[in-house]
Amino acid sequence: MGPMSSLRPLLFIIVSLASYLCQYAAEVSSWRPVVLKVETDGEIDELKESGAIILRTRENLVLAYIPEVASRSVGGGMRAGRGVRRMNVPALDLARSKFGAQRVLDGDGLPSPFDGRGVVVGFCDVGFDATHPAFKSDGGYGRSRIKKIVQYRESQGERIEYASDEEIAAFVTDDREEYHATHVGGILAGTSVGNGYGGVASGAEIVATMSELSDVGLLAGVEDIIEYAHSVNKPAVVNISVSSYCGPHDGTSLFSQYLDLLGKEAIICISAGNEGNHSNTLPVVFSEDFQVVDMRIGNTKWNNFEMYGAVDVWSDDDSPVEFSLGIFEDARGEVVHRIDGYVSLPDGGSWRLAAGDAVVAEGDYSDEMFSAAFDGYISVSGGVNPDNGRYNLAVEYDIDEIPVDDRGPWAKYTIVITLKGRPGAECHAYADGIYTRLSSVPGNPSPGSVMSVSDLACGYNVISVGMYNSRNEVPLVYGGSYQSSWMADEVNVHSGYGALIDGRVTPLTVAPGAEVVSSMSSPWLARNPEKISGMSAVHDVDGTKVYWGPSTGTSMSSPYVAGFIATWLQADPTLEISDVKRIISNTNVRDYPDLANPRHGDGWFDPYSGLLAVLGESSVIEGLDTDDRFEYSVDGRVCRLYVPGGNTSMVEVYDVSGLRVFLKHIEGGVSELDFSSLAPGWYVAKIDSGEAVRVVRILLK
Repeated sequence: MGPMSSLRPLLFIIVSLASYLCQYAAEVSSWRPVVLKVETDGEIDELKESGAIILRTRENLVLAYIPEVASRSVGGGMRAGRGVRRMNVPALDLARSKFGAQRVLDGDGLPSPFDGRGVVVGFCDVGFDATHPAFKSDGGYGRSRIKKIVQYRESQGERIEYASDEEIAAFVTDDREEYHATHVGGILAGTSVGNGYGGVASGAEIVATMSELSDVGLLAGVEDIIEYAHSVNKPAVVNISVSSYCGPHDGTSLFSQYLDLLGKEAIICISAGNEGNHSNTLPVVFSEDFQVVDMRIGNTKWNNFEMYGAVDVWSDDDSPVEFSLGIFEDARGEVVHRIDGYVSLPDGGSWRLAAGDAVVAEGDYSDEMFSAAFDGYISVSGGVNPDNGRYNLAVEYDIDEIPVDDRGPWAKYTIVITLKGRPGAECHAYADGIYTRLSSVPGNPSPGSVMSVSDLACGYNVISVGMYNSRNEVPLVYGGSYQSSWMADEVNVHSGYGALIDGRVTPLTVAPGAEVVSSMSSPWLARNPEKISGMSAVHDVDGTKVYWGPSTGTSMSSPYVAGFIATWLQADPTLEISDVKRIISNTNVRDYPDLANPRHGDGWFDPYSGLLAVLGESSVIEGLDTDDRFEYSVDGRVCRLYVPGGNTSMVEVYDVSGLRVFLKHIEGGVSELDFSSLAPGWYVAKIDSGEAVRVVRILLK
């Protein structure tokens, strides 16, 4: 039977917690990460006193570890949200050629090169090789650019922080079985070592957070990144290349609510997911002639043995959906058995079928035919979600198939879920996409990908990112290349998408995501040496070979966008999420030939036009080097400027049209510049000491 304890479908539950914590505290062997919504501060105190570990709180939302034995009970007025996670596992040399991306990094036609300097970038992921030269200064040979590492081990109730130079230098990886964070981090901010595969925001400071990819681990990781950025008074950009397909897809899950609060303090990019070509969603409109619909569930291995997973059904309003279960025999192509009648679940109601050798507890439903075909449990809970007023039916299953199909090595039977609704009601069913797939029953609508965007990407203060193909030929490290099946400069068929219930179009933007080459984890390659032949570049560091290799997914396109947003924040550190979303939408490219393809979302990302929009217009200052040694602050119309050294420096100020409106020579040290003659608005200031140059964007009020 599948590991149901590892499954965290997005749903809400209302039960009782404190007594369980007190009763079973001595029995705790593992912890479950939970996002809680509380009604009073007293409930938080009660959690603490009862043994729960509180990681973070924002408004009435709490990130907590609770004992696994008590996780079925979340007390009083508290509600818990939980979620299945999946990594979304482009070559960056070609990706940087798209829509002026390289011009941003080179400073072509701009006040200076832009590399994210003065910005903190971070990611929440798994499989990070902190020793890779992509995360060091001076061409990969200098000091680590990582300022903090935080690792969450949710199942063990742990948070481990590495903040000193010594601790970071000693950290190797969080997981030798994964490479994902190393690849994502390299795209986001990797240092160039001269092989063409450097990342985007190579001048930014890096905060790396790793976890088991639970809601809590991801959200707490964003908190860590924001906390560090606040401590150094710099803006932050966060990337989350993780997806989950169960959920309301309207931004009201507890995860999305918490992430929207974080999005007020950092620009957060999140991948749209890779289910754009998979049949994991089914929209249903009930009518007088169509009051019931059948759909089959099975595992993503297609053999339908050892099945576990979740299907989430959401009405568009509070209209309840009844359900029934049946058995489909593939050889006959029909439903061969159904349980009696339909089950109607009131708010907070639950129902469970026990089959085969599963223990039948009081209140469980049992059925002779199901017990002959399956071994395990199917659990269903239902009710109206108070955060969006929509009825939710959540189905979880953990079963083995017993009979084997005579025609081959797959299960003879699959499970049928039948939904029944009132005429005029609408609902949408989602498979988790990790363990579970949906397929059709003859005479019923076929599942598709019409709402394949990750539920995590449906918040209001996040930037959802899809992918297009930046290349289809990938170089190999020891000669030659391989040809992928993708067609270059087309939207990728797997890119998740969806028009949300409130009319929003996702993803907000689409960026390079297919066969992007980035840094690869050395500990992972040591465990998987057969993968080395598929790498694209190698570099020798003190006798040790490190590699860069290709990967495909919205996991790759999201950090690409996040990295360039860091360059926008370098130009204007005051940008907020509403500004960034507006600029992206206004500068997105939409001249693709297949306009009707919904995978384009709101358009293709244009990093250069976006930066020009941030700057106002292209400046006349071109090709300048930058330096971090200058410090400045602006109060109203007075600029307080510190320039080290004893040389005379020249300060020039340009308006957004590129016209120079201020010029003054100053001595080294602290100077106060009076800009009272300038109109309020944005300006570009160039400070040239003769030894170094810095170009900054200033706002005069």
